[in-house]
Amino acid sequence: MITNETFYYKPVESELERASNSYLMSLVAVIGGLPLPILNLMATFFFYLGNRKSTPFVKWHCTQALASQLGLFFFNSAGFWWTIGVLFSNEKATNYYIAYMITLVTFNVVEFITTLILATRVRKGIHSELYFFADITNLICKKMKLITKAFVILISFFGMWLLLAQLDLVGFFGVKSIKSNTESTLGNLIWEQIENTEKIIYEAEITRKLDSLLLPLCKENNIERDSLKVHIIKKDEVNAFAMPDNHLIVYSGLITDCNSEEALLGVLGHEIAHIQNNHVMKKLSKEIGFSALLSMTGANSQVIKEVLHTLSSSAYDRSLEREADMESVKYMLKAKIDPRPFADFMYELSVDNELHKYTYWISTHPESEDRAKYILNSLKGKKIKAEKIMSNKQWEDFKLLLYSYK
Repeated sequence: MITNETFYYKPVESELERASNSYLMSLVAVIGGLPLPILNLMATFFFYLGNRKSTPFVKWHCTQALASQLGLFFFNSAGFWWTIGVLFSNEKATNYYIAYMITLVTFNVVEFITTLILATRVRKGIHSELYFFADITNLICKKMKLITKAFVILISFFGMWLLLAQLDLVGFFGVKSIKSNTESTLGNLIWEQIENTEKIIYEAEITRKLDSLLLPLCKENNIERDSLKVHIIKKDEVNAFAMPDNHLIVYSGLITDCNSEEALLGVLGHEIAHIQNNHVMKKLSKEIGFSALLSMTGANSQVIKEVLHTLSSSAYDRSLEREADMESVKYMLKAKIDPRPFADFMYELSVDNELHKYTYWISTHPESEDRAKYILNSLKGKKIKAEKIMSNKQWEDFKLLLYSYK
């Protein structure tokens, strides 16, 4: 891949040093441990800008260094964002993903070693040209020759990727879900923060009653009840929110403020929809940032508090809120639970905030009046078959238990 050629003049010592540094600049970001592919390219680009008026020898090698970085930039970027998708969205770590990453790492290792060799040879005064990229730098090769070499590189990359994808790499590396490991870490850290600062209700009678409401909702919608980690917090705020790793936080104030089991299940169905559709990690990666979330693995208490505040006190994107609303309605209809009290609950709280100054769920879910109307409109013309899970007396007894819990 590297050939030694004769430059049309003999460069002096200072030129050799600067030309060699043009290759080393691309390695600074890698050595520093920075994962963003743009950083390597930027380091080389800025060095190139600083030497664009330098001697021909220095400019030539700055250009070749930049061209070689640009060649891998698009592949690295694709791998980076694919990984983000696996970690924080519904993407799965498939054979194709693992094969792509192995191929990408292989090409990056080759590029890393090649860059070191170029830097070393150029420093010694050897004019070394890199396969394909030297042609771009020279701008004197025939177009067909350039295209042929580009085609060879592309075929090599994608050929290796597709070949590796035929193997059972998911099983070989034991990768079941990278996303699950990340979410589990985040969820545990946030839950530890809540455990240390809030009063958790563990009383069996109370947790059983809430579970009896959730079971039909989960069963009829093929949601594993045991996959949901439901926690009841003794707090007057009317609130519930989802967290990473399927944690669902329910404040006692929400339960006691609901006039019916249907209203409560509508809210809980909304939060379960956020969990099922991976809205939680999407929200966190957007509002907190990918690097900040990764830093939480080091138990950064300030970041944990910020994440907890974001989950409990701020809204999702409008489209995600609408999606969670309609998913909750679907859950309820399948479980033969009337969704209309859920819409009524949102509407009542949105127009009666003076009487509900602790209504955090409504404040974190804006436009509740419009959403209540949207839900009711979606139900027009539908025959709603509804069955009570608890009798009115059982529901009031449940609320009384929470009122009296100390």
